[in-house]
Amino acid sequence: TCRSLLPAPSVDAALVAMGSLLPGPPRSIGKRLVRLYVDGESKVAVVELNDPSRMNSFSAELAEDVAEAAASIGRDPLVKAIVLQGAGPHFSVGGNPFKREKAAAPLAAAALGCQAAFDGFGALYKLGVPMVAAVHGKLIGGGV
Repeated sequence: TCRSLLPAPSVDAALVAMGSLLPGPPRSIGKRLVRLYVDGESKVAVVELNDPSRMNSFSAELAEDVAEAAASIGRDPLVKAIVLQGAGPHFSVGGNPFKREKAAAPLAAAALGCQAAFDGFGALYKLGVPMVAAVHGKLIGGGV
């Protein structure tokens, strides 16, 4: 894949293509920010964003967990539909207002972070089964 992305149009694009901005090792086993339930009878998968203390805001950890849920659903060919919901009083406030960066990240790193944040949701969409969002409380989006 690196050869198909090089020569890159900019230094930032080259850094992404060469993998120098890839995140570190996966986080340790602990609290997951997405819960997955598959009803055995109806074969409906429920993907629940589960970080209510941060209003289910997007983060690298939440994105990783959504991607893992999508992979798990993809291994079950009998799943007929997906319901996406949020735990707590709000569905999601979108970007994480609780994460404070000490220094501005290079543009390529910020772009890679945005892509990673949405890859899991894209993987859910690509499963090709009907999906609905059970929205309640606050829902804020920015049209990336």
